[in-house]
Amino acid sequence: MSQAANASASPFVIAAKLAGVRVLPSLINAVLLTVVISAANSNVYSGSRILVGLSRDGCAPKPFSKTTKGGVPIACVLFTAAFGLLGFLNLSNSGAMVFEWFMNISGIAGFIAWSCINGCHLRFMRVLRERNISRDALPYKAPFQPYLAWYGLSFNILIIITQGFRAFLPWELSNFFVSYISLFLFIMLYFTHKVVCRTTFVKLREADVDTGRVVVYTDTSGPTRVPTTTWELVLHRIQKMFF
Repeated sequence: MSQAANASASPFVIAAKLAGVRVLPSLINAVLLTVVISAANSNVYSGSRILVGLSRDGCAPKPFSKTTKGGVPIACVLFTAAFGLLGFLNLSNSGAMVFEWFMNISGIAGFIAWSCINGCHLRFMRVLRERNISRDALPYKAPFQPYLAWYGLSFNILIIITQGFRAFLPWELSNFFVSYISLFLFIMLYFTHKVVCRTTFVKLREADVDTGRVVVYTDTSGPTRVPTTTWELVLHRIQKMFF
């Protein structure tokens, strides 16, 4: 698929055309359009709310902290949605390379974000162990941890490192920067924030895991039935694991 390809180049649309079904290609395009609109809507929502949080924490301009009476951050929504206009760069040949740079920044940024999420969860579990806090005291206990967190962290890092292999076969400097520009930006912004804000790593014993914690009150006045058979014990453990 070239940079000038559109939705008609989708393998699903091509397969539908080859099958001779006239209506199916239009239906697939409609589904793809719905998916794109849904993704854009969720990204604008999450991006604008993140910007509000950054502004209130002093990490973004103060005007972004203002909201309407209903709590809608109009300035943040408009600012976040404006980045969608960059998609029109792909309409010109000269802007196609710039558009590819933005695609790499946003695409790899997702893997970087999930790497950070998994890393934060592992750090959170270390804090719990350091402070002798049982995971059973949490409102929700994710199953198969910390193994899934290590799995997610490892494979996200693997994808980040190997996704730009085309720059090495053969070696081409421009492709290297296009493939890894998001990683370079992340590292640069991370250490810039450390220097400017003079933040330090929080020690395990000093980590605040109590502020904003949800307290769950359970009714223990009634009798609790203890599983007696093997099947009931298996169902009880599965229910405890996921719920």
